[in-house]
Amino acid sequence: MRLGKLTLFSCAAVLTLPMLGAGQQPSSATPTIKVYSRETIVDVLVTDASGAPVRGLKRSDFTVEENGKPQAIRSFAEFDQAPPPPEPAPELAANEFTNNRPLPETGPVNILLLDTLNSQQPSDVVHEQQAVMDYLGKMRPGTQIAIFLLSPSGLHTLQPFTSEASLLRRAVQTQMFEFGTDIEKWTRDWYTVDAIDQLAAYVSRIKGRKNLLWFTPGMPIPLVRDGGYSWSDPTVGGGWTAPDMGVVYRLMDAYELLTAEQIAVYPVDPRGVGGLGMATMKAEAVAEDLGGVAYYNTNDLGSAIASAIDHGSHFYTLSYFPPQKKDDGHFHTIRVAVDLPGLRLVYRKGYNAELPQLRLPTSGPSLMKASLEAKLPNATQLLFDVQVEPGTRPVGPPDPPVQGSLAHKYRNAPLTRFGLLYTLEANQLAFADGPGGTHNGSLEFDIAAYNNHRKLVTTLKQTTKLPLDADQDPQYLDQPFQFSQQLDLPSGSIYLRVGILDRTSNKVGTLEIPLTVPRNGAARRGLVIEKPSEN
Repeated sequence: MRLGKLTLFSCAAVLTLPMLGAGQQPSSATPTIKVYSRETIVDVLVTDASGAPVRGLKRSDFTVEENGKPQAIRSFAEFDQAPPPPEPAPELAANEFTNNRPLPETGPVNILLLDTLNSQQPSDVVHEQQAVMDYLGKMRPGTQIAIFLLSPSGLHTLQPFTSEASLLRRAVQTQMFEFGTDIEKWTRDWYTVDAIDQLAAYVSRIKGRKNLLWFTPGMPIPLVRDGGYSWSDPTVGGGWTAPDMGVVYRLMDAYELLTAEQIAVYPVDPRGVGGLGMATMKAEAVAEDLGGVAYYNTNDLGSAIASAIDHGSHFYTLSYFPPQKKDDGHFHTIRVAVDLPGLRLVYRKGYNAELPQLRLPTSGPSLMKASLEAKLPNATQLLFDVQVEPGTRPVGPPDPPVQGSLAHKYRNAPLTRFGLLYTLEANQLAFADGPGGTHNGSLEFDIAAYNNHRKLVTTLKQTTKLPLDADQDPQYLDQPFQFSQQLDLPSGSIYLRVGILDRTSNKVGTLEIPLTVPRNGAARRGLVIEKPSEN
């Protein structure tokens, strides 16, 4: 923590300031006493008896307690509008993709997570897609939404944040679904927590509230403050399983990250009207602990989506300085009240007094590797476009040798060769000084292709040098830089992850492209590009 640096978290913010004597001026020679104080931020949603947002409340209407002790409200604000929409994104061709999609600066924003890893019924997905389509027909202008897919092959960005309904409609209609029916529970839990960590990393640069609408039957993992330690699963013999402490600790870390990033969780059960059970109780507990509302036992998913997004768009934000001066690792309860009858308040009920960290690579080869393995969202330190052009016939003699390092099982399979053309602005590139006033740069272009079972299909790594003569000044390069690659792929569903590493600056840009390569003879007709959105 840097001296004098204010870092805000949803329920955990730390302000470190030196305490000076009266009349003293700061000086490097003046001894200081470091006093740490955690600013706790709480989003409060207030509705009346009919569920409608209550507007116009004042600071004096609220009281806040921590661990049963009253706290002075330091700051107060009411949020009742969607942020202004950004400039429309440029149109891309059907075979063109980009990682140049800037994040909104402030919330509230909304994440729709379609979960087929923890779902078993294709009918649930159809229900979810239709409900989202219905909602988009009446979405309020300026509403910022991103759409993700969680499947056995990982977390996939179907559409980055946008308020353009046409892009969101295209994204939600994707057909690249796989279901986690054959994956045992421990692995599904681990994959699910991985996805939650990635979502927290993705929105970490957005200030303010983020609403996560999670379309899943019940709640697959207990994202509560104790990591689900008290939520055992029944055994065949009628007893209860012992908790897996490795999973428990990961869930506790995920809970803290969601708290720190002001991510409220809204579980949405797509199964329609039905019985209530343990999974529903988990959904209720997670929503209550993370400042959202659980939606279940309804056939009107479209109204549930509208209610959740509207619910998370009208809220009050309070902050206070709690009594403890240092992190103690304990859970601290929060109670917020409004001195008016008949109102319902939804907010986080506490926080763990710890500062969670993602501990993720931030630059260079380690960031490239983690991004290509889908352990991180797309890296955007380098912004680029890439065109994907399929070949018109299968690869075979007398074609050049296979492009890429194919996994052994694919080495005798029919292949389709296609080309990639990268374009990035030259002013992003770094150059090192060379002899005689020259300058030298170097770019690495990596590809990793995976199937829908997370198995590596092929890889390709190529490096190009960027020498500049003495009369070429890097800061005045105004022409885009382009680089082409060829790669051979077998038929089937493929997740193509491409990346660029500037070896001089260690900056990285990455992007995932979903593809469906037709089988055998059909490959002569080329490649089907699953492009539900401009991502």
